[in-house]
Amino acid sequence: MIDATGSRKLYDVGDKLPTERNIRDWVDAACDTPLDIECFQEKIDGKNLFIISIPPSPYLRETTKQLETPSQTFSQHVSLIRHNESIFPASKKERDVIRNAKEKYFASQQQVPAKFLGAILGIFLGGAFYGPNTEKLGIQGWLAVIGTIVSLCVGAGTGWVLGKLMSDVFEIRMRWHKFSKMKQIGLITFTVVIIIIYGVLIFR
Repeated sequence: MIDATGSRKLYDVGDKLPTERNIRDWVDAACDTPLDIECFQEKIDGKNLFIISIPPSPYLRETTKQLETPSQTFSQHVSLIRHNESIFPASKKERDVIRNAKEKYFASQQQVPAKFLGAILGIFLGGAFYGPNTEKLGIQGWLAVIGTIVSLCVGAGTGWVLGKLMSDVFEIRMRWHKFSKMKQIGLITFTVVIIIIYGVLIFR
């Protein structure tokens, strides 16, 4: 509820509060994916508040049964969203927007570590493969230094690209069912070819 000043009214929750397990059991009984929540208490303006925090999740949850409330009935297989102070079933367009936003968010969370880790691994591999071969190739002096720098840069760049590709696996997995058969075959073929090429380069 919003008061005359435009602020949300606060209500003291008292002492008898549900546990996180209670809330999870209630929600999971009507939801298709287990819910992760965090509960804690805060005191604001002299009122004890019970706060339920829901961390970001890649899932778009749906009801698994019909829900009856004092003011409204929600059917099975709907996703609920909030408009101002009310709860409504999400339209197909709203569901698509939410699903796409979740996919982009979690894909971006996967990308940064994978790219940097790939670059670091590439630097080590570049140095490991180039260093022992300098004497075999007769490379000495400044040429050896320049060659080392180039090999490290190439290794870092290659690792960065591979890390980016690996991070995209998360997004591809979420969208896989939307791809056509030809696109699925193309992605699988591309992955196999890349693995073979790098295997030949490394173990030749």
